[in-house]
Amino acid sequence: MGSTLGRVIRTAVAAVLLVLLLPAIVIANASNWAARTVVDDAAFSSTVARVMDTPSLRAAISQRVSDEVTTYLAANPETFRLLTTEILHVSGSATMEDVRTALRARLAVALDDPAVKQARDEAIAAMHAYLIGAATGAADKAVRIQGDELVLDTGPIVERLAGALDARLTPATVQLPEADRVVVLASAQALATTSQALSLLEIVQFLIPVVAVVVALAILGLAHRRVRALGLVGIAVTIAGAVTLLAAWFGGRTVGEASTDFTVREIATDAYASFVTLLVWQCIALIVGGLVIATVAWLLLRRHADPSVSPA
Repeated sequence: MGSTLGRVIRTAVAAVLLVLLLPAIVIANASNWAARTVVDDAAFSSTVARVMDTPSLRAAISQRVSDEVTTYLAANPETFRLLTTEILHVSGSATMEDVRTALRARLAVALDDPAVKQARDEAIAAMHAYLIGAATGAADKAVRIQGDELVLDTGPIVERLAGALDARLTPATVQLPEADRVVVLASAQALATTSQALSLLEIVQFLIPVVAVVVALAILGLAHRRVRALGLVGIAVTIAGAVTLLAAWFGGRTVGEASTDFTVREIATDAYASFVTLLVWQCIALIVGGLVIATVAWLLLRRHADPSVSPA
């Protein structure tokens, strides 16, 4: 009687631990990914910079800046003449669209200027600092909380782009109104939530994997039928990988909806895809590894159930 009761208790505890194993694996997978990509400053900066160097995003950035600059300078005849005839070398009878097209081509080249890349890298570093810390920041910061939104001031990048085009286009000459410089990156609440989640993942990145391994070993140690328990552990690992993969897919569908700005959406979507690649591979490894474990357990059960096979 006592032996039966002890066996029931052990099986029940193993079942509870099996339920706890699933979230432990999901958190361990996510924390490992976050530590290697989003939380790490160098990895974050290099990933975003690489994304922003793709041809589609360079074209989108050139288009946005050219639209802003030409619209602004159209109200400043002297500077507009300087831009069109002396810098872009288009005729005085050219349409506004002709000017924008010529400016986009020149901006696409100017994006490689060291000063422009430095301004871009500074903006990326500022975004990362806010992502990790969710700070409010002063009103003159490139990336700051403004009301309920996280915004990026593109003024420094536009100024350095203008200087790269021609030394005569000084910051005093091309000084866009704040309404045209500021773009919305995300809601402040979404930033705070993301920051808290990343901070938590950073804290548990070493603890949770150890907990997951201990729980798995405890399940195998407590279970009355260890081979079947091994199969269930494998299934739990597979489900954890699939759940995280599904969450990453849903995240990709919603990440660009925080901003109404086309260029920001393009950058956010492409950056998310670049960041999540490592997480996808980790999920695939979990799914495959879990299936292998479950298959091995199933083969062992079949071997033991086959009366023609003598026990080892």
